Amino acid sequence: MTSTTSVYDHFLQVLVVDGEEEEEMEEEKKLKEEEMEEEKMEEEKESEEEEMEEEKMEEEYRSRRSEDATHHQPTWRAEEAPTSVRGQRSPGAKCKRKWKK
Repeated sequence: MTSTTSVYDHFLQVLVVDGEEEEEMEEEKKLKEEEMEEEKMEEEKESEEEEMEEEKMEEEYRSRRSEDATHHQPTWRAEEAPTSVRGQRSPGAKCKRKWKK
């Protein structure tokens, strides 16, 4: 009887140890899942921050480009254009030179 009870006790101890190990494994899985969720949240925050930074940079670039474009544009309009701009003809002027036949 002692051998069967000792085997039975040993079997119960193994079950208890296995049960504790399973609980520990479940706790570790939960911790790992929580860590993964935290990492995902951090990555999402970082990606959102990067997107915001990229949008800001694009807006700054566009504003600079528009400022540069307005800076280099002449202030006068085509109707008010001076007629004696070197290398340019006045609008509506025709070539007065006649070609030889």
